Parts: sequence; C-alpha cells; structure tokens
Amino acid sequence: MAEIQLEKLRDIYKAIGNVNRIKILHLCLGKELSVSELSSQLKISYTLTSEYISMLEKQGLIKKTKHPDNSVSVKSLVRFNTDGSFQIAKK
Repeated sequence: MAEIQLEKLRDIYKAIGNVNRIKILHLCLGKELSVSELSSQLKISYTLTSEYISMLEKQGLIKKTKHPDNSVSVKSLVRFNTDGSFQIAKK
C-alpha cells in the first residue's frame, strides 16, 4: 500500500475515533441537520460540535452546506454496516 493511502486511512479512523463524531455521522445519515440541532441532540456545546464537524469534513465523511442566513447543515456520507464496517459515499 502506498504511504499516502495509509496516512489517509489513519486520518479517517482518527476522525471516527470519538463516539460523538460517530453519533454525528449516524444522526445525519440520509438527512441534513443544522449544527444547532446536532449540538442539542448530543448535549454538547455548539463550538465543540463545530470542531467535530470540521474534522469529519476534512476527511470527506460529511457534506457541509452553508445557507444564506449563515446557518450550516451537515449530511453524513458514511454508511455503517451491522458488522462494524463502513462505506464512504462519493460527494
């Protein structure tokens, strides 16, 4: 395996290495939710939620949409399987 692929794989696993980031991916599966909605559902701060979203976006695991009112919504590009494996959809 090429070195760059190994680094990318490491970074993806690092991004999903937090239960709240996994919850974000799960909550946004098949629908867009705002950062405020996610923050409320996860019972964590808006700032921390935004940081988690940025990390997931950097790895291509979510699609982020900025709206005219400056609100941001996200949609998961990850599908988790019952066996613990996952697939990342193309943007």
